[in-house]
Parts: sequence; structure tokens; C-alpha cells
Amino acid sequence: MTLISSQTFFSRTFANGDFLSERDYGAVQFKTTAGETKTAQLMFLSGKVVEEPAWKEPTEEEKKKLNKQLEELKKKKQPAPAPSFSRRNKLVEVALSSQEQVFFARNIVNRIWHRVFGHGLVMPLDQLHEGNPASHPELLQWLARDMIQHNYDLKRLIRGLVLSKAYIRQSHWEQGTRPDPEWFAVANSKPLSRYQYGHSLQLASFNPDVFSADDEKQLQERLQRVYSQNGLAEQLDQPVQDFQVSSNEALLFSNSDRINEALLKDRNDSLIGKLKALENDQQRIEMAYWTILSRPPNDDETKLLATYLAARQERPLEGIQQLVWILLTSTEFRFNH
Repeated sequence: MTLISSQTFFSRTFANGDFLSERDYGAVQFKTTAGETKTAQLMFLSGKVVEEPAWKEPTEEEKKKLNKQLEELKKKKQPAPAPSFSRRNKLVEVALSSQEQVFFARNIVNRIWHRVFGHGLVMPLDQLHEGNPASHPELLQWLARDMIQHNYDLKRLIRGLVLSKAYIRQSHWEQGTRPDPEWFAVANSKPLSRYQYGHSLQLASFNPDVFSADDEKQLQERLQRVYSQNGLAEQLDQPVQDFQVSSNEALLFSNSDRINEALLKDRNDSLIGKLKALENDQQRIEMAYWTILSRPPNDDETKLLATYLAARQERPLEGIQQLVWILLTSTEFRFNH
């Protein structure tokens, strides 16, 4: 019942072209277990009921006239008129009131925590209620109070989380059974978002010398150009809970000419071009690891890849492209850990 009542705040919302609009009329009805039809109230999560002015359902003729007006506004790329009473505005007003704001703050904290740590203090994210307590309830309450006291300052919240001891923990666990994710005793591996991954692919495929400008302004301009050229993100998977790479993304990296054009081209400003100009395979492997994974290769990795490149001495460019492709498509690069 509470879920249905909460949905009534958005029941009149609809898309009209490029704009999100709201009607002056409309109700959510439901049937009780006894089969009785009732109209859902405007009820917030706490049980607070919001009263709204009386409204009248328009006739079919009036609806046709309204729809015609909406079509004209859509063609003109103009927003629809605001309703005389906005349920969505009322929801914001109630959610930020001193009596109810803790619900809003706790939800923000939980979702930002999930984005930073890969696991929320309350899981699933959309089940934040008394019947589904947080793994660390006092921490969630403290962070929610701090959010309210500092006017919902997201930068302050994120700064506090990424500077915490919990955030800097490594993902490796060698002390027996790995702790459950909800305890945050070890870092939870989480996939990069499609835009994070797309930008990372672009940056890692460039010659690192491109970003060695002494002029900060010039460096920012170069980075901006890289970001603006990123057309891969829309073709990548958007991570969800229990994320696994789809067959579409796997095929994109395995068979698409676009990957070769965007990431593996032999140019002076590309990583491929930089590696090709180096003297030996040892240097190429080290440069590739530092540029893509931000670490040196270990002995086993160096030996394996050196053998791989040596077997392709007749096709050196192809071997270098495969080296870069292997690292860009690796689990280590795709996941933040």
C-alpha cells in the first residue's frame, strides 16, 4: 500500500517531446484483498498523507483538445504548461521538510555509498525500509544527519568516503574465507560504468607523451578533445547488480573494425605508435602495462607476453596490437578493484 501511495506522486508525469510534463488530473486505483476498488492517497514513506485540491477528470472532447495542444508544443520544442497543483513539487517539499528529510538523506547516502564501494549499506538499493535494515545502521544514520546539516553537500560526502580506511582496502583476501560484501572488510570489485570505461579506453590507447604538456591549460584542452571523441560508450554495457559482460560487448571487441580504428591504429599520437618505436619487446611490455594498468608487469606476465611477441616477429605490428588489445579487454582494466 505504501509503495502504491508513493507512486501516485508520479502518476501524472509524462514525456512530451524533449520535456517531462505533468497533468492536472489522474488517479491511481487499486483493489483490496476483499475485491474493493479504492483510490490511492498521496502518502509519503513515513505514512504522512498529503492533501491536494479537488480536481475534475476532463471529458473525452477536452482530452482531445489537450492532446492536440501537446502535439503542437512538441513540434515547437516547447514545454507543456505547468499544472495548477504539482504532485512532484509537493513530493520534494515533503521529502525535504524537517520531519521527513531523513528518508531522502539516507537514500542519497546509500546510493552514493553503493557507487563508491560497489555495495550499499542497504541492499537492494530500492528496498530501504524498516524491514530491511542497514548492515551498519548507526553509520547510515550519522552520514544522513551530516548530509542534512551540510545542506546535502555531495562533494563533502564523496570526499569523506574516498578518504576513509574502508575505501583504500585492497580487493585481495588471503586470510581464509572471504568476508561477505556487506562488511566492507575487503574492497568489492565493481565494473566501470559505460562512460568511465569508454573514456578509460580512449585515454589508455593514446601515446602517453600526448599528455605531458607543461601548460595546464593545454593539457586540459587535450583531455577535453579525447573525451569529445569518445563514441564507444553508447555501445558498451551499463553495469547492473551481478554484472557480466554481454555477448554484444564481447563481439564488439572481438570483431568490430571500430575497435581497431579507435584504439589500435598505428599513429604517432597512439599507444601503438609509441610501442612500435621502442627498441625491444621488454620495453614495449613495460610501457603497455604502465600506460593501461598503471603498474609494472610481474615476472610471469613479462615472460608470457615476451614469448607471445617473439612468436610474431614476422608481424610485429600485429603482435603489438594484440598486446594492447589483451590489456584493454582484461578484467583488471574493466573492473575497479
